[in-house]
Amino acid sequence: MLPHREEWHNSGMPASFRLLGVPHVDDEGEERLLPVGKAACLLAFLAVRADWVRRDELALLFWPDSDEASARHALRQLLYRARAFPWAHELELRDGLLRWLVDTDVRRFRNLHAAGDWSAAVGAYGGTFLDGVDVADAPAFEAWRDTVRSDLHERYLEASLRAAAALELRRRYREAIETLRAAHERDPSAEDVVQALLRCLALAGERSAADLCFARFETALATHLDAGPSVATRTLIERIRRGDPIEARPHNLPSQTTSFVGRESELEALAERLRRPECRLVTLVGPGGIGKTRLALQSAADHIGAYRHGVYLVPLTTVVTHTGVAIAIAEALELTSPTRDEPWSVLAQRLRERELLIVLDGMEQVLEAGGRLAHLLTRAPLLTVLVTSREPLGLALEWVVPLAGLEVPTSDHDTADVSSLRLFEDAAQRVSPGFSLRSGDRRGAARVCRLVAGVPLAIELAASWTQLLSPSEIARATADDLDFLGATDTDRPERHHNLRTVFEASWARLDGSERAALVRTAVFAGDVDAAALHAVADAALPTVLGLAKRSLLLRSADGRFAMHALVRQYVRERLDGHDGLAETLRLRHLRFYADRVAQWSYGRDPSELLASLQRDLGEVDQAWRCALERAEWDALQTMLANLSLAHDLSARSDRYLQWLDDALVALDAGPRPHELHARILAQRAGCLHRLGRLDEADTDVNTSLALLQGDAAVVERCVALRVRGNVAYQRGDLATAEASFAAALASAQRVADNRLIAGCHNNLGLLAKAQGRLEAALEHLDLALALARRCDDAICSQVLNNLATVHTRRGDPRRAEALLLESIAIKHGIGDHRGLTSTYANLGNLRARAGDVTASEHYHRESMRVAALIDDRVAMARAHTNLGELAYRAGDLGRAIEHFTTCVDQKRANGEHGGAIEAYARLVSCSLATGETDAAHAWALDGWRYARRIGDATLVGPLRDACEPLVDAGALPIEACRDSDRGATEGDAQRTMTR
Repeated sequence: MLPHREEWHNSGMPASFRLLGVPHVDDEGEERLLPVGKAACLLAFLAVRADWVRRDELALLFWPDSDEASARHALRQLLYRARAFPWAHELELRDGLLRWLVDTDVRRFRNLHAAGDWSAAVGAYGGTFLDGVDVADAPAFEAWRDTVRSDLHERYLEASLRAAAALELRRRYREAIETLRAAHERDPSAEDVVQALLRCLALAGERSAADLCFARFETALATHLDAGPSVATRTLIERIRRGDPIEARPHNLPSQTTSFVGRESELEALAERLRRPECRLVTLVGPGGIGKTRLALQSAADHIGAYRHGVYLVPLTTVVTHTGVAIAIAEALELTSPTRDEPWSVLAQRLRERELLIVLDGMEQVLEAGGRLAHLLTRAPLLTVLVTSREPLGLALEWVVPLAGLEVPTSDHDTADVSSLRLFEDAAQRVSPGFSLRSGDRRGAARVCRLVAGVPLAIELAASWTQLLSPSEIARATADDLDFLGATDTDRPERHHNLRTVFEASWARLDGSERAALVRTAVFAGDVDAAALHAVADAALPTVLGLAKRSLLLRSADGRFAMHALVRQYVRERLDGHDGLAETLRLRHLRFYADRVAQWSYGRDPSELLASLQRDLGEVDQAWRCALERAEWDALQTMLANLSLAHDLSARSDRYLQWLDDALVALDAGPRPHELHARILAQRAGCLHRLGRLDEADTDVNTSLALLQGDAAVVERCVALRVRGNVAYQRGDLATAEASFAAALASAQRVADNRLIAGCHNNLGLLAKAQGRLEAALEHLDLALALARRCDDAICSQVLNNLATVHTRRGDPRRAEALLLESIAIKHGIGDHRGLTSTYANLGNLRARAGDVTASEHYHRESMRVAALIDDRVAMARAHTNLGELAYRAGDLGRAIEHFTTCVDQKRANGEHGGAIEAYARLVSCSLATGETDAAHAWALDGWRYARRIGDATLVGPLRDACEPLVDAGALPIEACRDSDRGATEGDAQRTMTR
């Protein structure tokens, strides 16, 4: 222990307890060394735990060999000495429990690490945890100290690597080098730090320094560990010595929290494949738990510098369709999500000139995407894809790399240092820091590795028991019935090819409550919080933590719990073996998540609402499908409205649409409540409207309204009428829109629902503005605003936006801008991304009228950015229209044509007929202005054909005006523009095309 430095004075509670490095206490701004003895160690333990601790746990920590009475007496004496420190008077004792809540640098460091503030975390790491603190007669305390020390050290190395990577991407190589050198000094054997340091030195032009760094690292490994650098490190230094370009490369690969053990030959095989230009699709094939993902990530990390536009991981664990694969790739690369219609074609266009390595992890569940992936590779010639799958994709261009277990000892007596034994030792040290095969049961560990055929998952699960059992005991527990999952090795004894007994051994060590909790936990689809575990599975937190400690549950950094897929498969067999239990749990799961969804509302913090949706999406999806399978219509009704709200805020109307489609299929299968069917159709129409699929939306909402005849379901009818009005308004059918909104208002007034009344007045105000009736628009919108300010921020922000457009028309831009800024503030607060697109657009138009083109373009591009994030096709088309108008007025006709061309395509796809014809008119005008008469002629003919197909002569005015110069010059015959018998007559067409 550290010596006394000075006497302590009565200073009260310390401002901070510093445990990283040589322990100190900050006492009213003055740093003082931590005193000598177990009393200070006790306080350090309590400070780090920051929670209630049982006295018997503390007694075992410091006096494990003493009898209970003696240990308790010694603890009382220790507490007396601890409380004598004047700065420890807040030490709490209650019912056999102790707690000391004090600020520590450990807590600050962990919080910064958890928040991903890597640079600040590196700065907060003051050194080795409890540096110089030893308690020779308390091995349990020292084991705890070593575990915490190792954990904090690994977090520091991760933070250093991530901070340096961020600096490298910004080309701040000197700062990255300083960060990495400090980490290298703290841990000279950390090879990933050395690799990063070599890269940054090379990028900074210090190749000789990199060579010297490698030489010292190689010497240190040989001297202290009797080992040498990895193939990846040697390859990197060889490239640096040759003078090969070493460039900073982007990537999204996660930082690894465990060591990468073995697989040297497989890494080399992958590297050899990836070096060959003809190998552009490489598939790692092997059974579950064999280590495909870890190997792929390591290989990808080794190749970050080899691909100019980066290396990206695309997890496919939740993807079930080929469309989902394309969307997952786009999201991983932070591209705008491709459309649902042709996602692969859009993706191919965006990747055509990008040199990338993409890792598709877990392809076995979406093998249907194989053909589209092959087509993508032919259209994106610089793209390379590394796939992990349980089976090959079966493609001609595929290069398969089969993956078996790690190398195992040839016999139980074989003492060779093979990779499976190294993994066993590494995994065991995570739960038993003092474990070592050099002094421990090497023969038992060898037996375990042979029994599980070198499968990494099985080795790690077995090694986790070393905190309770010896390797020989683990081997005996698994030797009687080995059942290898999917093994294909024919030269191994059959009993060596089974993972089941590893799980059985884990099961045999659980008590009754733990077994019951684990079985019930199998009802969940993914990771869940402690509240769900308690309510659905009757799993108390201490039991859950015990299961996590045994690696049967996985605990994430945010405190959620998940079950490994292989463990779940085993445990669900147990669950299905309990008569009626599975059904009871599924219904309990359904009701819990139905109630959770029912609590979602605009009144909650929108960011928390969106986070709840994202966290619980898998469970809500399971609950929704359970309700459909069991015709639990009440639960479905409970979830319906708020799921619409959450998906609208998250801008994932497409996902909600799929759920609604599934619900309609279930309703069609048997007797169905008409009101529920109508509500689902109305919700589906709203989704379709937001996605720009107006024709389908119109059909659904009319069917919904037909089902909602009579006095029942007035609120549902009001909602459906508003959807029909919005669809009609979007299509330019103002008469239908007005009738629908008026009928909706009457329904809302019948039930005195102020929120609905405000929404209807908002709709009518917007409609009146479109009709040029500005005073009527103000009247409706003022009424809507007065109601909305009292009941709904979402509607309030919409009304403010629409009021601004009316004041703009009335020539009051200052008032309009103030209203728009207030609307933006509210929409940001509630997370209304869809609403932001229209408000940004209106603000852009307002600034354009004021002559501020730069600000106008900024707001329109912001509108487009948000629209692209949420795949709002209507808003994207509107943004292209506005940007096209700006470019047209600025004389940048080429850019205007680009925007209007995109606008035509999008508005036609959306069913926005009037907007599409206006875009055609602009294309004609732009082409004429550039002197491209042939192009103008082509756009004119295309526009008129589209207008004839729509059959609405009232929409052709803008196109008629734009085409007049062509008609006057004889470049466009009137006969080419004659309408069919749908819509305008031949005389109408002639009048349209002449002055």
